[in-house]
Amino acid sequence: MKKVLTLLLAALALSLPARADRVLKAFTEKVASACVSFEYTWRTVDDVPMTGAGKAMLQGAAFRVEGNGIEMACDGHTRWSADPAAKEMVVETVDGALDVAGNPVLLITRLEEVFTVSDAGQSTFRGKTLHTVALTPRVACGMSLVKLYFLPDGGLRGVRVVATDGTQTEFALSGWTFAQRRDLSAFSYDMSTLDNSWVISDLR
Repeated sequence: MKKVLTLLLAALALSLPARADRVLKAFTEKVASACVSFEYTWRTVDDVPMTGAGKAMLQGAAFRVEGNGIEMACDGHTRWSADPAAKEMVVETVDGALDVAGNPVLLITRLEEVFTVSDAGQSTFRGKTLHTVALTPRVACGMSLVKLYFLPDGGLRGVRVVATDGTQTEFALSGWTFAQRRDLSAFSYDMSTLDNSWVISDLR
């Protein structure tokens, strides 16, 4: 499940070098100055699909994602990954290395080093013909292709990620809100809420 959340964050690296596509450019400019929230569902595209759902909040280099019992938060410096059911927490430093798979937040701040817009046009997503932008990686990042699907009003409706092992994951996005930017404390995890029954791995 954590891999799926990482793929979602990677695919939604919204500070893209978007000058090659006007729809993508308009969307990324809107995202750049806001605290963005949305809901998502996901499924793998294979003979025995896996599915899930959750919600996310992104702001610059910070994010919070919750889905299928897993919670991830990052304030741009520290990342917390929690499994409340198992009572396990991993705390890690987000460093400056270009470890895209391990630190998906880097795709937000250093995207020009990672992706390029390879194609734009029309294609079908869940039965609707939508404006589609295809992205290909410049460097190794665990993905071979990302496709973004935009509604006629410019909203991002879907994302398809093709991993380097051929696995495809499809995300349907809804409930977008664009709010004023928040204090970074909104993207941290209050460790004082965890009792002694939790197993905490602090890797900082």
